[in-house]
This record gives sequence, C-alpha cells and structure tokens, in this order.
Amino acid sequence: MRIATRVIPLLAAALVVACQADAPEPVLDTASPATADTALQPARSTDTATVPVPEPANAATPAPGFVDRTWVVQASSAVAEGTTYRFNGDGRLEITGPDGGAPMAGEWRALDESRIEMTEEGIDYTVDILERGDARLRLRSHNPGEPVDITLVPAAAPAQ
Repeated sequence: MRIATRVIPLLAAALVVACQADAPEPVLDTASPATADTALQPARSTDTATVPVPEPANAATPAPGFVDRTWVVQASSAVAEGTTYRFNGDGRLEITGPDGGAPMAGEWRALDESRIEMTEEGIDYTVDILERGDARLRLRSHNPGEPVDITLVPAAAPAQ
C-alpha cells in the first residue's frame, strides 16, 4: 500500500509532463497591438454607432392617398355594406358598423406600396391594396379564415 501511495502521484506527474511536451507553443502576434474587450462598457461620445436605428413603422413608407379619409364599404365578401373605415395618419384605425354606434378602434401601418398591416381586436393581419384611387379603394384582408375582399368608396361629405 505504501508503494501505491508513492507511485500514483509520480505517475500523475509524469502524465502531466508528457502531455505538456506534445502541446504546441502558443504563437504571439506582435504585429498588431492587443486591444481590450470593451463590449460591456458604456459608449463614449467618440464611439460611432454600428447598428442602424430603425425608423418608426409609418415613417418608412409614405402615407397612401386613402389616409385621413372616411371610406364606406360598397361591397364585400364578409363585411356589412355601409360599414365605415378611417385610416388615420397617426396609425389609428376606426371601423364603425352600418348602424352607427361606437367605432371599433384598431391600428394600421403601411408595409410597402401595395400592402398594409391592420390590427383589430389584438389580431395582426396583412391587407393587400388591390386598387387605390380617389373614387375607390379595394382591399383583400388576410385575416384568420378565408381572405376577405372589400370595396370602399369615399364617405359622403357631411351637409353644412
């Protein structure tokens, strides 16, 4: 037992020395100076941003011509005729049923020239702009279920 207690530490030391003998020497690159890792330090006024800052969603695409106008559903595969839609310039969406009442509040934003995203009752969905003009706006809403086609015309101006 005495021999084992003396031999085991010697074998362990020999193994460590043998493994170190085969290990390659580290190569030091003296051509470029070492720099400190500053990723976790706060930015200084001389630092420049390397990540682009995204613009607000509505600022990325110019406002389409149907914004800040009230539109009335003329025909639809699922929306009642006479329902009004108003796409406000600040991203608010107001939808009022044909019988009046309190409007339903939602949100919208332009994705590109031919698509918007609408949020109604907390559900986001893409809407294709099929036709856009002063006299008619045709949309295809990809809300849950089957796509819904909606043809809208400008609401009549209130009598003065």
